Amino acid sequence: MSSVHVSTSRTNSDQTLDRLSQAVRGYFLANPSHAAIFVPILRGEALENYDFDNLHSISYSKYARELGDIKSFIEHNFPSPTVSPLDKTCGHCKACMVEKSNIELHGRLVAALSATRDMDTIINLRFILAVIIIHCLAHTFAVGNPMPVRIDDYPFYKCNYLFLARDIAEPGFFAEEGIFGGIIGIVFKDQENGMPPRFLEADFTKIAYLFLLDRTGAAYRLNTGELREQLKSHRFGRFTNTRHIELPRKIIERTCAAFNGDHLPIKRVGAGRAPDWLEAIIEHGDLEYTDDRFHHECVHFMN
Repeated sequence: MSSVHVSTSRTNSDQTLDRLSQAVRGYFLANPSHAAIFVPILRGEALENYDFDNLHSISYSKYARELGDIKSFIEHNFPSPTVSPLDKTCGHCKACMVEKSNIELHGRLVAALSATRDMDTIINLRFILAVIIIHCLAHTFAVGNPMPVRIDDYPFYKCNYLFLARDIAEPGFFAEEGIFGGIIGIVFKDQENGMPPRFLEADFTKIAYLFLLDRTGAAYRLNTGELREQLKSHRFGRFTNTRHIELPRKIIERTCAAFNGDHLPIKRVGAGRAPDWLEAIIEHGDLEYTDDRFHHECVHFMN
């Protein structure tokens, strides 16, 4: 098991999470063209109708109402960060069927910030938490209009849902790709045989590096200095200083969202009531790979 044993006191972590939350909020308010990534999520548009490489491709006149709703929500109703218990294993408990106005960040990730003085590790952890906030924020804009996805679309987007004869996209990963150019994951120093540690056994003070998986199936090691600059400038986006690496094993289990105990449900824009069990399934289906070049592994977030 992990050697990280830290008090759940949130004096310092409160300030860190609040700063990260405000950094993400300020980023989208200062860059409305980047906030446009949430328009297809809000409208339930097909992925192929959206240009990932040009966030300005969203027509501001055509989507003026949606962009206004997104800006208003981010400005006035941005979800507050909270911290889950250290031993929490899954976000899909009974309590999660009730809408929330917060983004729950896993206590083990937050505790690791207080358990290390290594600056590179601290930068990696802060960036992971910022990615999770962006990922979870995307889920607030999924308002009963799930984005359709083609059978050959990007891994992680295809979601198989109980009792539903269709595949729909995962909004959090869609937002990660739109902002960063791919999905962010973690490689650990103490992993064995190239495999990531199990969730409650992962020591987040022993992060080797973060990586990005892009739409072509290529993986890139992210430079800690560039992560630091993005955090410092409050400007998130595509990376320029990366190094191509061999595709890590168990990709889906390495994502920031997975190590957060999955993207936990939070208050959704326009939702008039708490989701029922069918809506919960639509929101939290099982994720699996859709490309033969990737490992055919499936992680089930529903227990």
